[in-house]
Amino acid sequence: MSPISALPSLSPPGLTGAGAVPAAGGGNLDFGRMLLEAVGRVDGMEKSAHTKLLDHLAGEGVTQVEALAAFRQADMALRLMLQVRNKLLEAFNEIKQVSI
Repeated sequence: MSPISALPSLSPPGLTGAGAVPAAGGGNLDFGRMLLEAVGRVDGMEKSAHTKLLDHLAGEGVTQVEALAAFRQADMALRLMLQVRNKLLEAFNEIKQVSI
């Protein structure tokens, strides 16, 4: 199983600051900031897909295939984000059960 850091679209550059958590690779990783950036990227993909759809409907040179591809890409990114959220919730619940 490959680590999450192997996903290039979700791995941020080495971030430092107060509250940063040491990562397994030796650098600092602010997990909350990483999640916010990932949510921002997914939101940007959805906005881009919506813009492409509007451009296609207005006849501004965006093909139907390009608009559909943008929506599918945004959909896949959202589904990945939801799976990451679900795994985080599962891990949190397991940790909560162990500490009781």
